[in-house]
Amino acid sequence: MYTVDLAANNAFALALVGTTNKLSAVQDIAALMGLEGQVAQSWFVLLAKSLPFKWKFAGRNRRPPLDPVNAILSLGYTLIGAEVRQAVISQGLDPALGFLHQDYPGRESLVLDMTEVFRAGVDDFMLRWLHDTELDDGAFYFREDTGCRLSKIARPLFYQAWGARRYRWPRPFETGGEYDLAEEDDSAIPMEVSEPEWPVALLPEMLNGQVMQLREYMKHIDPEAVQVDEEVEDALITTGNGADGIESGLEDDED
Repeated sequence: MYTVDLAANNAFALALVGTTNKLSAVQDIAALMGLEGQVAQSWFVLLAKSLPFKWKFAGRNRRPPLDPVNAILSLGYTLIGAEVRQAVISQGLDPALGFLHQDYPGRESLVLDMTEVFRAGVDDFMLRWLHDTELDDGAFYFREDTGCRLSKIARPLFYQAWGARRYRWPRPFETGGEYDLAEEDDSAIPMEVSEPEWPVALLPEMLNGQVMQLREYMKHIDPEAVQVDEEVEDALITTGNGADGIESGLEDDED
């Protein structure tokens, strides 16, 4: 699909290995988030050195996004965040009380925590959509105040593909294989990335499943919450889902 930069590929692979080895020694949330940030930085460097120049991607930026890649990522993260929010509320959880993302006025920390699980699927969608869709110079426009955005012509193409992808979303924690280091002897040979056999499933089902697992975990660490959980379930049965009609203003937050 894309020709991958060898050095950036190896740096990303080493970052993954190094982070995994350091996880057991992490003592606080700040250190854990720091490790996550290091891997994310290596990933975006890999993209910057491997994506075609026409997309003008030099790294992650947002609010506003400055290039087509960041525009698609920001939009995708916002859309997946809205679906996560609905799943969280439907299970009776408070979207503002998170674990990794700390409480902050106006921040739905639990939604951000759960969205992290599905970010890789957004990145995968972006790579495939830009590669497979015939886009001309009019597909994106740029303004100083709003940055880079999809044009009216490109939006239907995006949302049609996004809607179809929701039925075949990559399963978190399951991949088609290990991420290997490339041999230095092959440094002069560009690496062609083929499509992995990544297991897929219906996005809403996976979201609800992940949130339900979280709720069960929370019951084990706080037995007193079981009674509260039962009361919430009774309230949801009486009043309805509680998430219908809610229009999320969630923006992607990577802090």
